[in-house]
Amino acid sequence: MSNIVFHRVSGSKKKDKSMDVDDKYISLQNRREGAMIVNFKGPEEKIMEIYHFFRCPGGYGNCTCGHR
Repeated sequence: MSNIVFHRVSGSKKKDKSMDVDDKYISLQNRREGAMIVNFKGPEEKIMEIYHFFRCPGGYGNCTCGHR
């Protein structure tokens, strides 16, 4: 197994975040014109960790937007 790394860029290197996700939780679908669909499947705790990484400014465990 390998990991897929997601980067969330904020414009400030101090606030940039990265997250490694085991590829067993991810499936990728190629689409036309350079678009890609990323599907996540796994235990709720892992999916919520991924959700918070993308949705919440503080990231998982440091949510400042009310998603817990």
